[in-house]
Formats: sequence, C-alpha cells, structure tokens
Amino acid sequence: MGIIQRRRIRPVARAVETPPQPPAPAVEESPAPSSSDNAGRVDYVAVIQRYAERVTNRTSAIRAKCIECSGGVISEVRNCPITKCALYPFRNGDDPFRKKRTDGFAGRKGQDQEED
Repeated sequence: MGIIQRRRIRPVARAVETPPQPPAPAVEESPAPSSSDNAGRVDYVAVIQRYAERVTNRTSAIRAKCIECSGGVISEVRNCPITKCALYPFRNGDDPFRKKRTDGFAGRKGQDQEED
C-alpha cells in the first residue's frame, strides 16, 4: 500500500456584504476659544504627553505613570491618597528599598596619614 497524501483544502474567500450605515449626525463646530477663555488654565493632556515622551529610565517612567494617574496635576503626585499602589513608595523619585551609599572612606585613615 502506498502512502496517502492529503491535500489541505483552503476555504474560498467570499465577499461579505455589509449593510449600509446611516449617515453620521452633523456636529456643529464651536468657535475656537479665545486666549481670554483659557487664561490661567493648564492643558493637562499636554502635561501627561510631555512626561510620557521623556521616559528614559525607571524613575522617569514611574513619574510619568503617577502624573497620568493624577490626571496631569503634578502637585497631586506628592499628595497621592492611594497608598496601596505598587508605585506609591517610588512616586517622588526615591527608591526606599535601595541601600543608601555611604562614603566608604569615612572614618578610615588615609595612606598619607601616619599610624600611631
């Protein structure tokens, strides 16, 4: 007996007709806001985008995420009420779990100093 070869049958692509969509409702364009309307207001979306574009390391990524979470209000990052957040200890740019570097030569006698 010979080996039976099976051919893979590809399904035939059929054109599917989509039902016609109703036209979108007309949206009235509001006039462009003048500079006096936006006086003293901050564009929080721009703040979030600015921090997200400048992510270069872990600290800046955490900072960008915290600013995004706070809605772009930078002062809210320091006053964050969500203490259960995994990024809460890192929100101010500190790593509380990292050992603090100490001056390794403090308290040692240098080579130029004479021993008693």
